[in-house]
Amino acid sequence: MKAAFAGTAAKGCSQKTILDDSLNPIALGASLEPILVKLINVIGIAGRKDANIIADTSTLNRTVT
Repeated sequence: MKAAFAGTAAKGCSQKTILDDSLNPIALGASLEPILVKLINVIGIAGRKDANIIADTSTLNRTVT
């Protein structure tokens, strides 16, 4: 604040952004990949409109790994 009142502060605004793994879309994608693969497998096992589960409820046991 002293610099601003003395007139020696920089003019305008500045911003510095540092990306870490939580903001990096590539790192986020890599950490989500195993979850998405399991989700796709469960959807495939369930079948269209859950037909496989409706026909045989033991199908649900195959979704647990």
